[in-house]
Amino acid sequence: MGYRSDVVMLMYGKEEVFPILKLWVEENLIPMIKVHGLDNTLGGNRVLFDDGGNTDGLWLFTRDNYKGYAYKEFGVKWYPDYPEIRAFEAVREKFAEVFNRDNHAAELAMEFMRIGEEPDDIESVDSFHSVGLLSVQRDIVY
Repeated sequence: MGYRSDVVMLMYGKEEVFPILKLWVEENLIPMIKVHGLDNTLGGNRVLFDDGGNTDGLWLFTRDNYKGYAYKEFGVKWYPDYPEIRAFEAVREKFAEVFNRDNHAAELAMEFMRIGEEPDDIESVDSFHSVGLLSVQRDIVY
């Protein structure tokens, strides 16, 4: 793991199951963000609900037939023993447990990606119902 990482987690589903996701996010993810945030600087003002945001925070998004939330943090010190990382991982794991492949009533999906400083330091996790909305693209600039 690199010293700093960029992290994105998508949680989404079809329009008809979005109210279930919204409730889950309000009860689980938003409280974690308000207490911890991944960079220890997040507060309630960083919980944003605008479409298409490219900065840190929680954003509402729509793509194709899906509606969901994108949680983004850039330049995070990603060490498993940090309390904010443990809290984030607990929320991510809880989502995967609640909306697993056996729970077909709510086909909600989660995709997580972390990119560290080193070229080979990429972590990608997705849930059963994910459709591959996240991908990595690295550019060489000069």
